[in-house]
Formats: sequence, structure tokens, C-alpha cells
Amino acid sequence: MRLSVITALCAALALPALADPVEIKLGLKQGDKITRTTEFGGKGKLSIKMGEQEQELDCKMSETSIEAEEFLEVKDGSPTKVKRLYIKKYSSFQIPDVGHDESKDSVLLGKLLTVTLKDGKREATFEGAGEDAAEELKKEKMGIEIDAAMVPGKPVNVGDSWDADPEKAKLAFGGDEGEEITDASVACKLESLEEKFGQKCAKIHVKVTTKGTRTENGQTMKITLSVEGPVWFGLTAGRSLGMELEGKLKSSGEMPNGQKMKLTINLKMVGDSKMGEADFSAKPQPGGSEEEEEGEEEEEEEEEGGMK
Repeated sequence: MRLSVITALCAALALPALADPVEIKLGLKQGDKITRTTEFGGKGKLSIKMGEQEQELDCKMSETSIEAEEFLEVKDGSPTKVKRLYIKKYSSFQIPDVGHDESKDSVLLGKLLTVTLKDGKREATFEGAGEDAAEELKKEKMGIEIDAAMVPGKPVNVGDSWDADPEKAKLAFGGDEGEEITDASVACKLESLEEKFGQKCAKIHVKVTTKGTRTENGQTMKITLSVEGPVWFGLTAGRSLGMELEGKLKSSGEMPNGQKMKLTINLKMVGDSKMGEADFSAKPQPGGSEEEEEGEEEEEEEEEGGMK
């Protein structure tokens, strides 16, 4: 009798204690401040075909942004009015073999924006905004669309998996004028809970896939995006605070002159945040990141070395 009791007790002690489920939800508050840094880009190939002739070119693209935000109005943990300053907002698309370089700062760089959401419609503006900024302002979002798609809607345990609402996923990755997302999915898995960005975070592995089209100047291109990796969701902040995603961006279509184009970029998306910080007096930082500039200098040195 005593032996059976001891055996049962040992078996019970050997069982791992189950952790309490964690609630991952939007939890922003009025007055919250944040500074976000995001870098997106990579290298790839551009293929152009005309009849039997085909040319393949190296290309590279990048987008870098640093933005300070304060949430002026919040409803149910989600912002409805945001103050935003782009300290850096730079994009680049280069085809070195033919000297093509579309590198520029956004017209929104250094502008103090107000972004509002009312009756499901977004509006962004800044003092003195003109026609030159209209297209860029239409692209501005509330900044938590991806988070809203990711949250599971119920408490989850480490190891649990769930899928984002497809419509929220489409909203998160589409919405620009001339862009139509026909299919979007975000598969999520809670990998662990860890201390990062000054608070306990849910480390969520996400796998994002989108398909759609983009029409610009009367030309329509098919676009697919496939990236995956960890996203850190701050349980106190009630929003994502960082990410490290990798994957591919593909685009294809026919040019007005009959040329067929295919673009494939190996992407990397990295982001981090500082909660409680937002310097709206910060000076604008034009140009690309230091890493991009160092990379360009190294390539120029290699080209010069090869010519000697």
C-alpha cells in the first residue's frame, strides 16, 4: 500500500507543470509613444524577354524608415488617431549593369503627420500638404494592421498554432492605390516567451504569403510575397516590437512594348522598436542606411579593382 502511494507520488512529481495560457492582444493606450526602425530589401534578378532574346540583370532594392509615433486616440486597444514623424524614409531600386538608379527620400521625410481612422476610412495629412504628397499620404496606415491580423483572439500556449483572418491579412499587406491583394495568409505559431525590448514578449513564428496585382501607368504586374521568421509581440505594449523575416518577392508581367519582365528578389525584413520614446523635434536623416552606403562603397571598390 505504502509502495503504491510512493510510486504514484513520484509519477506525479515527474509530470511537467503546465504553464498558464498567454493572452496576445492589441493593448495600446492613449498617449503611448514609440520609435520604430524598419529595414526591408535584398538582391535578385531581373529577366527581360523580347521574342527569342532574353537578358538577365542583377538588381537590388531597399526601403529604410525610422518613425516616431504617439497615439492620440485609441479604441479597444487600437489607435484611431496617430501623430507620426518620419525621421528617415528612403527607398532604392538599382540595376547597376545598365546604370538604373531609383533612389530617393520620401516627400514625407521630416513632415509631422496626423493619421486618423473614421468609419473604416483612413486619412493622413500634414500642414501645407500639396499634390506632390497626395500619393504617399494615401499609403499611410495606422501602423498596427499586421498586429491586428496576427493576434489569435483567444489565450494560447507555447507550441499552439493559428491562422490570421484572411481579410485582416489582406488589409495588412495591401490597400495601396492600384494594388489588389487577391489572396493573403499569415500562419502563426507561439514559439516561446522571452524578455526582449525591455518586457516579456511572445516570440511568434509567422509565415506570410500574399498574391495580387499592381497597376501603375496603365501597366499591370502580378506580385507574390512569401516571407517567414520570428515576430516579437510585447505583452505589456500590446503590439509587435520587432521582427526578422526572410523570403522572396516575385513580380511578372508584360511591358507596353511587348517585352516580358520577371523580377525575383531575395528579401530580408528587420524591425525593432523603443517604447516610450518619440522625439518629434528630431532632425530628418536623408539617404540610405550606413550599411547600404558601406555596401555601395565596397561594390565600387570591387569594380575599380577589376578595371585595374
